Amino acid sequence: EAAEVLESHIVTALSSQCQHVILIGDHKQLKPNPAVHRLCQKFNFDISLFERMVKNGLNCYQLDVQHRMRPEFASLIVPAVYTQLSNHRSTENRPNILGVNHNLYFVNHNHHEEELLESVSHMNKYEADYVVKFAKYLLQQGYQPEEITILATYLGQVRQIQQVKDYILPRGPDLRVSTVDDYQGEENKIIILSLVRSNNEGKIGFLKTENRVCVALSRARDGLFIIGNMDMLAKNSQIWPKVKKRLLEHNALGNSLTVHCHNHPQTVSMITEANTFDSRPEGGCKRMCEVVLQCGHPCKFHCHPRDPTHSDLYVCSTKCERTCQRNHPCPEICSKPCPPCGELVEHQLRCGHTVKSACSSDPLYLRCTTEVPYVMPGCGHEGTKYCWETEKEAKQRKSCRKLCEKLLACSHPCNLQCHDTVACKTFCTVLVEKKLECGHSMTTECRNVFPVASLQPQLMKVLEGGPIGDTPCLTEVEKTLPCGHVRQVKCSESTDKVFCDEQVTKTLPCGHELETKCSEPLGNLVCEAPCTKELPCGHQCRQICWLWCTCVEILEKKLSCGHVVKYPCGSQENVTCDQPCERVLTCGHKCSLLCGQSCDAECKQLVQFVTKLQCGHDSVLVPCHLQKFAENSNTLPVEYCQAVCGAPLSCGHRCPGRCRDCAHTGRHADCDQPCHRILPCSHRCTQMCKEECPPCYQPCVYRCSHGRCNRVCGEPCSPCQKECVCQCPHKRCTRPCFSNCSRKPCKRPCTKLQGCGHPCCGFCGELCPALCPQCDPQAAAALGGGPDSRFVILEDCGHIVEATKLDSLFENNSSLVVKCPEESCQQIVVTTKRYKPQIKQIFINIMNNKRRIRKESMPDFRQEKTIHQYNQQRNRSFMDVNQSKYRNRNYYK
Repeated sequence: EAAEVLESHIVTALSSQCQHVILIGDHKQLKPNPAVHRLCQKFNFDISLFERMVKNGLNCYQLDVQHRMRPEFASLIVPAVYTQLSNHRSTENRPNILGVNHNLYFVNHNHHEEELLESVSHMNKYEADYVVKFAKYLLQQGYQPEEITILATYLGQVRQIQQVKDYILPRGPDLRVSTVDDYQGEENKIIILSLVRSNNEGKIGFLKTENRVCVALSRARDGLFIIGNMDMLAKNSQIWPKVKKRLLEHNALGNSLTVHCHNHPQTVSMITEANTFDSRPEGGCKRMCEVVLQCGHPCKFHCHPRDPTHSDLYVCSTKCERTCQRNHPCPEICSKPCPPCGELVEHQLRCGHTVKSACSSDPLYLRCTTEVPYVMPGCGHEGTKYCWETEKEAKQRKSCRKLCEKLLACSHPCNLQCHDTVACKTFCTVLVEKKLECGHSMTTECRNVFPVASLQPQLMKVLEGGPIGDTPCLTEVEKTLPCGHVRQVKCSESTDKVFCDEQVTKTLPCGHELETKCSEPLGNLVCEAPCTKELPCGHQCRQICWLWCTCVEILEKKLSCGHVVKYPCGSQENVTCDQPCERVLTCGHKCSLLCGQSCDAECKQLVQFVTKLQCGHDSVLVPCHLQKFAENSNTLPVEYCQAVCGAPLSCGHRCPGRCRDCAHTGRHADCDQPCHRILPCSHRCTQMCKEECPPCYQPCVYRCSHGRCNRVCGEPCSPCQKECVCQCPHKRCTRPCFSNCSRKPCKRPCTKLQGCGHPCCGFCGELCPALCPQCDPQAAAALGGGPDSRFVILEDCGHIVEATKLDSLFENNSSLVVKCPEESCQQIVVTTKRYKPQIKQIFINIMNNKRRIRKESMPDFRQEKTIHQYNQQRNRSFMDVNQSKYRNRNYYK
């Protein structure tokens, strides 16, 4: 495109050896775009050699036949933009756009726009709702999504249209929405154009630029529908009155769009508001379709232009009326194939039995589950099996559950469950009566009187109940014990081994009597009666009888000092007084010792006074006897200092301990101040200074254009999977939002014009700062910039910062969040798109530190029994002054 190439680039190719140069382009649409916008303002660098030659009247040839759009579309830009433009015959007699009365129409309105606070862009909610509902209506007419494009003149409007489209068509087709600048060089069958600008001030921005208007009005082939405030546009520009005149000639300008039902053309509606499209739910009218389908049912949709033959999209949801051979109804809807009939019916089988199964089942393949009797192989018991089973299959499925009943060697039957594959056990558990040698009889199991080793010879004796073996007799009988008492004992039990538990009174060696069991030896008894002996001291013993006699009486004695003391009987009488001493020393202080101790000449009472110490303090606390020495000494040791230490700790705070304590222990006291250290995530540490800085548990500060991280700061952020929003006319990022951008920040200047007419001082693809260095050089100088400087507006707080200053902040920082340079702001920079790669890298580094610190700080949850153990581990204090703060320094790297 020759009209887009800088003039100097073509001039350098015109050397003396060049013989022929052909330039092809259209200066009415595209212009050169220098990197420095000031070159356009002062030196006209945005004028190409192509345009200069045309304007200077050099001989040129114009391609004046267009093959794209309808003639009425071309009339909007002829002669408003082009002086001459012919229409090829292929642009005539094209089919009309379905569902609307016009192929070209401008919907005029006066709904005001909204200015986006976070940027200098604009949006108009009325137009966004209208164009999306209208695009949905066109899709209902049968047009494909790729045949319709929605254009907007501002990026903010494009985002608003995308949001409305995602709400109205959440699972709908991928309808393209683009800005006019991004759509240069492209075309489509139907174009819906949103002009956005509508305000009381009459500001129309770059809608007064002839190039952009030309591009916007020349993208459509068959249908062009525009929505905007034509009254305001016509008053504030030179090109729009010409466009308005052409629209009126074609009767294509009004406050409402006229639509009609394709199937019932007489049904017409005037669409003024977006909600009016809802009165046509399927794109036709409110009538029911009622077309008889191939299945014989009527269509239950409202009138719909799409799929008039009901061959592609329509699915009949009426209940199926077909039946099976037994007249059972089909359970599915009409549009689905009938499944095999599942109704339960009785089938006659070849065996003669009947079975219930699905109607569609084949009796030849059904198994009879009727139970029939049969004789089990092996054991010969009678059982039941399914009719279709063989005896072997039945035996494998269900074993015999009856009793064995085979006769054992003792002639008793086996009482175990049938076990035809295993031999019967050799012991019998049947209860029999046995006669013992003592003459008593007892009931016991057969195996106890019928040993396996002599089964056959003893069989008759068992049956006759004869005495066999040395089985002890358990019958209770009365026997006289050696002590003379009579007791009930077992017949076979010897009296020598029986303990007599008869209660008797026995006389102990001390003379006291004690009631106890008859069989209890005297040596095991303890006398618990009170002792009645008189002690040598004359007192009576107050212990129990079996304890050693000692006197426990408490005596009183008056000492020479006048105090009365108490002491136990039997101790030495030369006791000392344990009362506080009441004597006064020569220094005037009261003696601090006990009365029974000799008063010390040195008074230990602590005395405080002011004098010079080696540590530099003057508050002294010494014993009284050293006071004179301390007053006459030039300097005293530190251990007598009473003042607070106050030495600077490694954390920056002062030591809160006593000076003498720090000197005595050789280490400073723990810091008792709050930490308040700024963590890498910009939050302040809430722990005490002497404790480790734990992982931050405040809400995470990271956010992107799609939302905010909903985790706490100490946890790794959840990655955003949506599409990255960083883009400009030159390049756009194609990666997800959470990953590193594939697009580097564009260094070209912004091509937009400010309200004053000067070029924007921002960068391409970024928000335009509300600052003009040419109109207000003092404001630019206050921000550290000049006339040629570039500025960036921070999306987090709205402040404008000189670009090089922000670049240096991000270059010198890789692990801490960057804050706004304004001292009164200090807002963290998170969402400014120009520095998104650096911001992402900073948060990736912080996230890695979070994972490492969380792994080091949190115990293994499989070994953790209570959360209290973790709190104790986290709240460890560090006593050493050199390591009293920030031991885990990896968190701050």
